[in-house]
Amino acid sequence: GGTSLHQASVDVLDEARRRAGDRLEVAYEDLTYGDGRFTVAGTDQRVDLAALVTDGPLRASVEAAPPQAFPFGSYVAIVEVDRATGVIEVIKLVAVDDCGVVVNPKIVEGQVLGSIVQGLGQALYEKLDYDESGQPLFSSLMDYSLPTASEVPDIVIGEIVTPNPNVALGTKGAGECGCIGAPPAVVNAIVDALGGHDDDLDMPVTPEKVWRVITENQL
Repeated sequence: GGTSLHQASVDVLDEARRRAGDRLEVAYEDLTYGDGRFTVAGTDQRVDLAALVTDGPLRASVEAAPPQAFPFGSYVAIVEVDRATGVIEVIKLVAVDDCGVVVNPKIVEGQVLGSIVQGLGQALYEKLDYDESGQPLFSSLMDYSLPTASEVPDIVIGEIVTPNPNVALGTKGAGECGCIGAPPAVVNAIVDALGGHDDDLDMPVTPEKVWRVITENQL
């Protein structure tokens, strides 16, 4: 999507440059663009983009299928496990991702934070159960277990930027980083707290599963 949008923007600007050259009666290469207008180099002749669209809309259509580029990252979780109940508390989670060139830091930060919380749900809470006829036992979000704001730990986000050489903007994907990195970090931290015992600790790792491991291994 980003690659197509970028190339379409370049194509629209090229068409606008052609119109500006025709209107100002100069060669296209003599035009510079900035602040929404074209200016003839070395002169005060200029024309705004708004004036150029009076000749008709500026359009571009682009299809792009660039080679894949994979983001990567490192996640570390700190957890506490209650020996008496098996209840797990995620104290802190540190996430460092390489999403390529970050065009809008706030949007990327929101995507990473949201996907981390989704990853916590996968690790500790979310599960689909069905009855004997194959019908889901959860009829709404009132029944389905999800992490709430009170379960979200202290989250520290960092970044490393390695530009993607396959696209002009150098970007990579960011939306699923957290839900890929958070679950193994949290589960491995729980296993470490249990002294390496990982019997029957399939996700979601519930307090009951943890309590059984503690009891059976006399931890």
